[in-house]
Amino acid sequence: MAGTRHPSVAPGSLRNTSWSLIVRAREGNADALSRLWTRYRPVILRFALKRGLSETDAQDLTQDVLADLTAKDSLRKLAPCDGSFRAFLWRVVDHKFSDGKRKEGAEKRGKGRRPVALHKVEGFLSSSSRREIFDREWAERVTRATFEALAEECRDEEARYPQALHWYTVDEVPYAEVARRLGTTEANLKNIIRRARLLFVEAFRRVVMETCSSQPGFEEEARQLLSLIPPSLLPE
Repeated sequence: MAGTRHPSVAPGSLRNTSWSLIVRAREGNADALSRLWTRYRPVILRFALKRGLSETDAQDLTQDVLADLTAKDSLRKLAPCDGSFRAFLWRVVDHKFSDGKRKEGAEKRGKGRRPVALHKVEGFLSSSSRREIFDREWAERVTRATFEALAEECRDEEARYPQALHWYTVDEVPYAEVARRLGTTEANLKNIIRRARLLFVEAFRRVVMETCSSQPGFEEEARQLLSLIPPSLLPE
């Protein structure tokens, strides 16, 4: 949003957060890989469903991506110069879709096992459209992770701020009803929402930081993802 100055993160702070998770996963740490997969598996699955795949084919493709990341050591190819885990995972997912289409063609010629059925959807979306769907799913997942983080972090008076913001912006509960639920006035709710938006952006950036390898890469990643979430979540 124009005129909004988002909180920054000190360059040195990246050292002990995000990329360490990627490094541990790359080195075969089961807990790190599980954390990455639990958080971002829904992105791949929802992307596949929005591409028009059936639930079964979408699940199969999602599992294929996980198999590639583990069995083929794809994560070992991920380097800090790649910038973000989102960009890396997109390349894996997009390649898997393209590979599935090639296998489908081979199946029609009587070769290979039955692949994920992509012929009904592959031709309808350009590469940029496919990437946009993936990025919006990613931004939505980061938004969910942000609210989860805020629910754990906020204490005392601020504990109700994330819930108020979620009710008002995500659940689209009327302003007066949100105030009633909180037992406060609409005038005070305005201050609560304002503070909640500031807390949200700070937490959002911390979540984004978890999958970025450098300060410049993190700033660009945060900028891109913040542009994909509802403006109502951002400070005015």
